[in-house]
Amino acid sequence: MQKKITVFHGDEKLLGFDARKMWLDPKLHWDRERRADFLLRMDAGPVLSTDELVWPSVFNSHQLPLASESRLEELGLTGPQRPRWIGPNIPLWEDLDRLKAQLLAVDLEIRRTYWIIAITCLPQPDVVSQIKYGPYFEETNPSNLNQSWTLLGYDVSDGSLISGLTNCGYTEDDRQKQSLRLLSAALNPYHLFDSVQPADEFRKFTDKRVKEHAPFLIYGLYLVEEIALR
Repeated sequence: MQKKITVFHGDEKLLGFDARKMWLDPKLHWDRERRADFLLRMDAGPVLSTDELVWPSVFNSHQLPLASESRLEELGLTGPQRPRWIGPNIPLWEDLDRLKAQLLAVDLEIRRTYWIIAITCLPQPDVVSQIKYGPYFEETNPSNLNQSWTLLGYDVSDGSLISGLTNCGYTEDDRQKQSLRLLSAALNPYHLFDSVQPADEFRKFTDKRVKEHAPFLIYGLYLVEEIALR
């Protein structure tokens, strides 16, 4: 991917890290029906997100405990088991060194291209005060963003990292709204916002549209390291 200048916002709080799959076939993982239901930019790809049901972790997902193994495999959610405790913001690891050590330990089970990422949150006080569950602003290792990391974009998700941008389906009425059309034009090829302002506008829109998950927050996604196909 092309390197670009990363601008950090002073109030971004680092939540944790994960390793996300970059080998899933977009034609299978994001078929026409799923795109029509959940995306605003139909040509986006790969679709990236805080939400591991949207952008699967290399590790086995804990989000669908009742799903069959075949269903998990179909959704791209199978993989090596995670340790019982990795941090308070599942599926994020609070310790980057521990994540990398675990990836080395299960290397033979992966053997495909993946990205190690960091996820931040912009903890707007008026929003955080309304949230009853997550995200949890605990210490991480490292504790701060690194200038060598590349900003992938901003997602808008609830306190448990479920994305209001790519995992809360859109109705035809939603798509007809002029404000949503304008915001859709601000999405990058990863189906993320490149800047905070349109992300915040979308956050306000989504609070009204998906009240059962509101309030939503703005999350930054950063590429820490690309592990290429070996």
